[in-house]
Amino acid sequence: MRQAADLPIAGRRVVLRVTVRRFWCDAVLCRRRIFAERFGADVLAPLSRRTGRLETIVHHLGLALGGRPAAALPIA
Repeated sequence: MRQAADLPIAGRRVVLRVTVRRFWCDAVLCRRRIFAERFGADVLAPLSRRTGRLETIVHHLGLALGGRPAAALPIA
């Protein structure tokens, strides 16, 4: 299970709970033994805590506000 924050809907916080499948490699020379299912980078990047839509908004807020003021926003 992975959890990721998304844009609010009607002023309410949204948290996505996604089940990620794991795959095992039986090859002897394989460097990675366990592989996790991937989603599109614009939907949910690997190891991210926010969806692509929310990450874009937070990025633009950080640029517009100079970084420090946007850090205190309770978005995710």
